[in-house]
Amino acid sequence: RETVSKSIGTTLVISIFLAAVFFTNSDLLGRLFFGSEEVGCMIRILAPIVPFMYLESVADGMLKGLGLQNYSFIYNVSDSVIRIALVMILVRRYGMTGFLGVMIISNCTTSTLNVRRLLKSSNTPLNIGNDIIKPLAAAAAGSVAASFAVSGTGIDGWWGLIAAVIIQGASFAAVLLVTGRINGAAVFNAASEAARILCLPTALEID
Repeated sequence: RETVSKSIGTTLVISIFLAAVFFTNSDLLGRLFFGSEEVGCMIRILAPIVPFMYLESVADGMLKGLGLQNYSFIYNVSDSVIRIALVMILVRRYGMTGFLGVMIISNCTTSTLNVRRLLKSSNTPLNIGNDIIKPLAAAAAGSVAASFAVSGTGIDGWWGLIAAVIIQGASFAAVLLVTGRINGAAVFNAASEAARILCLPTALEID
């Protein structure tokens, strides 16, 4: 029960932050990686379902670990049927807009079913305040801070993206720290891990 609760909570915190990063910097990501503002618009539309995508993957794995793979199989088959039906109905009529709708409906439905079954089977309550409201508030604060800081300084391109993500991350962590969602040790460990990952390429080059 404690493992399920911690896994769901951690997944929500990380995925909500990533969703905020994609949503806030969608135009910049579209231009830098794909050279297209239209792609940036698609990234913005799909950003809110990032938490559902992460939760679906985590819940599916935990269901299988608990020996409930039958439920996982049923949900995956149902998802495939829903996708095929929606593609035939929506994509034919609305094109790319319909495809985006299929992605949103499919991921949200399957994720909700998987998480609901996982929480029910493990008798684990969902802490809405800690796992949803506080991360959403932190994400909103980070997005606003990054938008004002980057637009105010006029930084653009890769440096603008890097600055925005750093400001968002710092603001996100600060709000979670103030609200008691995370503690100082968690922030230090996360920062240390990020530094280790960032320094890894340099170490490999030296070797």
